[in-house]
Amino acid sequence: MERTVEPSSARRTLQELVEPLRREREQIVERLAELAAESVALRGDLADVDAVLKRLDPSSLPAPAKKRRDTNGKVQEGGGMSRLVPKPLTQDQLVEVLADMAQRVERGDSFEGSIEYLMPGPFEDLMEIPEDTYALVKASYRVGNTDGQGGVRLIGVWGE
Repeated sequence: MERTVEPSSARRTLQELVEPLRREREQIVERLAELAAESVALRGDLADVDAVLKRLDPSSLPAPAKKRRDTNGKVQEGGGMSRLVPKPLTQDQLVEVLADMAQRVERGDSFEGSIEYLMPGPFEDLMEIPEDTYALVKASYRVGNTDGQGGVRLIGVWGE
């Protein structure tokens, strides 16, 4: 004997399964936000402690990170994109950035730059990712070179 399920009954069963998952997701998002805020506060505390230790007992601080060297052995200066935390962008926003970069290079208005875009993972470093995110993007490229020295467009958040 074949059993049929009423559409409203199936919908109700699905709702019963979905609601606890939605509540759990909300709790996880709230906890991640709390952890992110706590992380920021702890980094501030660490910086304060390090500043005091630097004056009182510099030997108690960890050794500074070794400087990166290029293939010729020259020390690489500046943070470059390695210090940028990727920014969530929609597909349209990413296409807009790529088009802007291409147009500037074509016009001779940008002499250097780089971009990195990655598909967001499920546990992206305690950052809340909007649902319409297509890629996590970090970019750095020169702009305004036809007007003189110009500047730099950064996409991402400057991190440590």
